[in-house]
Amino acid sequence: MPIDQERLLATPPVEIPFCYTARDTMLHGLGIGLGMDPLDSEQLKYVYGDNLKVFPTFSAVLGWVDLTRDTRFYDPSWGLDSNRIVVGEVIVSQLRPLPIAASGVARFSFAEIVDKGPGKAALIRTRKEIFDEAGGNLATLDTWLFVRGAGGFGGQKDGGPDPVAMPERTRDTAFTQPTPENLALLYRLSLGDDNALHADPAHARRVGFDRPILHGIASFSISVHAVLREVLDYEPGRYRMGKARFVNPVYPGDTLSTDIWIDQNTATFRTRAKERDVLVMDKGHVTFT
Repeated sequence: MPIDQERLLATPPVEIPFCYTARDTMLHGLGIGLGMDPLDSEQLKYVYGDNLKVFPTFSAVLGWVDLTRDTRFYDPSWGLDSNRIVVGEVIVSQLRPLPIAASGVARFSFAEIVDKGPGKAALIRTRKEIFDEAGGNLATLDTWLFVRGAGGFGGQKDGGPDPVAMPERTRDTAFTQPTPENLALLYRLSLGDDNALHADPAHARRVGFDRPILHGIASFSISVHAVLREVLDYEPGRYRMGKARFVNPVYPGDTLSTDIWIDQNTATFRTRAKERDVLVMDKGHVTFT
């Protein structure tokens, strides 16, 4: 059945309470590859010690729920086939640095939908807002979902992610980082994710992938790590907003090489899987203080 955009956009916001400890903060760091070099004192600050730091994309996992798969919230009348959905682009905005341990509420909603035409994709933007116990807005996560073959339902054709112009000059810096082959299994514990695409080889093959893939937001976080290291001196409080477009899946075990261009308070980046020589992330953009 086609997507029912009116019903989808009229879905009431879903609020999910969350509570996390320093242990969860460290698990998130491990789930995005921090600590791969146990002698790197800067990485260790995100996964160990009394002066623990919170990685800027940690807000993505707080109170997380997948509205398109969770049976508590999923409505079949939306016309969405969850097996056709992959993350196309994410935008993570940090309004205030997250504390090491805290509780609050995550508010989810469907914010926008774009029809790319018959036989093409539908683009759906979901929004998650993170609030502390006092009601203060800490962060937002906008996720553009790419729904393969779901276009042609009569929706608006304009819209979608804002484009980022990639610099034509030589990169200013770069960082190459390995990923462990069990990284998706680690990250799914931090996220609280039960999507078999990231864990079950047979399921991954059934939906068109060679093997389980890494979560999009985890791949994005690895690229943000490159910017944090090369540009921000590992200071998470300087991060304001980051976004990137996913071009190809990342497979756990890939070595990811991120090229970075720096212009005043912005860093533009793209990331390749080195062994496969495949671009996995493009039009990346981070703003900072």
